[in-house]
Amino acid sequence: MKRMILFGTLILAAACTNPSAQNDKPVNDDLQATEDFDTKVRRHVEGQLSIPRKEKYTLTIHREQLDGDGKLDGVIAVNRLAFALDEAKKSDKTAKRAEIGFMGSYNYFFYYDGATNKLSAPIKLPSSPYAPLVVQFENITSEDYKDILIDYRVLSASYKDFYTITNRVPRRIFQWKNYDGLGKSTYEAYVFEYDKGTMVESRDIIVLKANLQQPPANTDIYTFEPELTPTTEIAYRFFVHPAHGKYVTMKQ
Repeated sequence: MKRMILFGTLILAAACTNPSAQNDKPVNDDLQATEDFDTKVRRHVEGQLSIPRKEKYTLTIHREQLDGDGKLDGVIAVNRLAFALDEAKKSDKTAKRAEIGFMGSYNYFFYYDGATNKLSAPIKLPSSPYAPLVVQFENITSEDYKDILIDYRVLSASYKDFYTITNRVPRRIFQWKNYDGLGKSTYEAYVFEYDKGTMVESRDIIVLKANLQQPPANTDIYTFEPELTPTTEIAYRFFVHPAHGKYVTMKQ
């Protein structure tokens, strides 16, 4: 007999080792009109994260319409690899930290709301700084605007978080692994497709099993970017149940 499983229960194990990036702080910095957009963003990011002037860090700006107000919004991804390596060196635990890919709070993203011209507080995704966040957009909750998809690395695994904008704040609505077991004999890997919603407007998320490209011998798994080759085997189909307001799936 099939029974409905709440998505929150299915990802419990992953969430325990991969803390939620959800942040309920509202957008809080009104950008000044006297500066160009890139300068405004960097000023905000450096102030929020207390980044000193001499630190080398990576900042990428991704623009898209992310809510129904018709304005162009954005996601700003920040990677602080140099800071992570320097922090490990100062703690005299470089070798130990290297074994786990220098895991820590070194990857962040910010939300830019085009209607209010404001930037959010930083939303951290604890992960390996060797792998900067990968930001993509998809129509998930609406055909009128995009939602945010972010990939990040945790040990030998990669995760994908799905966010939608609610009251001008990013809210995580779904999370799943891209893969786990990179560099190991046993692994799991998935790719995602999207279909018309089963019960509500939000699209169903179809999780397909995939083949994972393994790194060559003596390759650093934290810098290796594997290819995922999808199969036709569906692992799960998630859909939003109106009574629960979250993604669920049917399990045998």
